[in-house]
Amino acid sequence: MKILHVVPYLPKSSGVTTFVDALTAECVKLGHECKVVVGDFNWGEQECTQMERVQRLSVTEGLETLQNDHWDVLHVHALWLPFIHRLVKVAHQRGVAIVWSIHGSLSPWAFWFKWWKKLPVWWLWQRRDIKLAKVLHVTSAQEADWVNAYHFNLPIIDVPLGTYGIVEQDCQVGRNHEIHEIHEKGPSGRTASVKESTEYTEGASRQFSVQSSEFGVQSLERRGCDCVASTDNKQPQTANCKPQTDVPRLRLLFVGRVAPVKSLPKLIEAWAKANLAQWELRIVGNGEPAYVEMLKAQAVALGISDQVHFAGPRYGEDLLKEYRSADALALVSETENFGAVVVDALAHGMPVITSTGTRWSEVEERQCGWWVDNDVDSLTKVLKSLGALSDAERAQMGENGKRLIQEKYTWPAVAKQMSAFYERLV
Repeated sequence: MKILHVVPYLPKSSGVTTFVDALTAECVKLGHECKVVVGDFNWGEQECTQMERVQRLSVTEGLETLQNDHWDVLHVHALWLPFIHRLVKVAHQRGVAIVWSIHGSLSPWAFWFKWWKKLPVWWLWQRRDIKLAKVLHVTSAQEADWVNAYHFNLPIIDVPLGTYGIVEQDCQVGRNHEIHEIHEKGPSGRTASVKESTEYTEGASRQFSVQSSEFGVQSLERRGCDCVASTDNKQPQTANCKPQTDVPRLRLLFVGRVAPVKSLPKLIEAWAKANLAQWELRIVGNGEPAYVEMLKAQAVALGISDQVHFAGPRYGEDLLKEYRSADALALVSETENFGAVVVDALAHGMPVITSTGTRWSEVEERQCGWWVDNDVDSLTKVLKSLGALSDAERAQMGENGKRLIQEKYTWPAVAKQMSAFYERLV
């Protein structure tokens, strides 16, 4: 079977990128031919420049191959854009079955965000184009309800996002601080978390870079159940893997776009109220500079800038290190069609805090996290609950999460489900 996917672009931080990359790679393993048409956009984010085992096409090349070659399925992964309208029109004329992944674009919040741009497109072509699809793909029952509210009267399939497997940890500092951090005193007397390079944020914008050579630290390793620091001209120093003053704080991780929909101002305010002295909040992702600066200023105003750290975007192995060094994850968005970071966190064996704007009620049902309203009071309460957990309780929640992932959320299983739906269409 020949399947042509269409995306506007492929930012490394996007769940859509993860979905398209993994789905196409797994479908190729199942014997399908897949190519990906990528729009000619540059929206300021670092882009995934190479798909695994799948050829990328420009919009012009995509239109040409639809017109001249045989394709069984056109799988669309975005709304609103004129070039997608052209591709859908050609595919319909050529009798190609259209599958449309909504990816959260029709949630009430997303639809009405910048509505003045979307409503004209909606009535000019978008609503009509969606009705040309053979099937609509969603990633949760909640998203199916959002889509049904538009009365397309089309079949809807619910296929989740996945992960490539469970991450096993053999040592825990708090939980799993695997990566290369110790605390030392710098020249100014500030306590520093030593890495190859560490940024300090004081106020809203002042940043200082401290190189590891200041402290004579070259690398950290793991040996058995010890975290080992290799220092200049010294034998490795070992530190017992129990929370101590020389061990990093426990870490609550956020991964994703730093954008209003993620409700980070509420999370930061709740963090200040929860008073989790033994924890830190690490925000990994990029966003509009003015918005990021506003969040930093909020942390300063609340007196928690030493606990709230903005790491910027991380990709590949650097992002995996962020997961491996975290003890819990928070995703408290106003709305999410799926929330792939929850899958990644559960696969790494950590509990998660999710909002009722996400699909993840099952983390509470399976005792691997919390599913709560994202008002400040509710978030404060759940943060206190997280802080009150013992290491053993947190580890048990992590094990519960890994079992959930093994049962339902691996990429090979996701691809088999989607492949079965493709084959029904032709």
